[in-house]
Amino acid sequence: MTACEYLEQTRDRVQGLGSGLTAAQANWRSVPESWSINEILEHLTITERMTLIGIRRALQGDSAAAADLANTQGMEDVIVGRVPLRTSKIIAPPPMLPSGSIGDWPVALEGFLAARAKTLAADAKATEAFDSRVFPHPVLGNLTLRQWLLFSAAHSDRHAGQIEELLEQLAELPHLEQG
Repeated sequence: MTACEYLEQTRDRVQGLGSGLTAAQANWRSVPESWSINEILEHLTITERMTLIGIRRALQGDSAAAADLANTQGMEDVIVGRVPLRTSKIIAPPPMLPSGSIGDWPVALEGFLAARAKTLAADAKATEAFDSRVFPHPVLGNLTLRQWLLFSAAHSDRHAGQIEELLEQLAELPHLEQG
């Protein structure tokens, strides 16, 4: 599967999971320290926007050193094989944490869809420079710009699983029935 296909697939999955939710459902938390669906979508939006900023900055620079590029070999398998798994909790860096800045439901879903449209546009315009420039991921290390596009899809796949779990829990709460 190409990055474009994975980006489209996960966009559609997230959009489908969010369709028909009320604001109360989108803002519900299973426990006080967990994220709501709205906050998950805000996090995805922030992450995609920051990824695109990183890509733009990296494209303005020179090609990465051979050693840095060598360290990115095989990362596609890591991204697709491990990032969507929710077997361990990953703490998002502070700039990626939801803060309410995107807006309430359904603005957060719309923000994600707008950010994903820009990610898909970047993928459509990707040149060989996307394979020769890198910038660091806080957990995975250096990724090429093309790998970052793949990461955006895998990251939203991971959080779609989180949304599915919340929806299953919501289904058991009659006072928060779907709208």
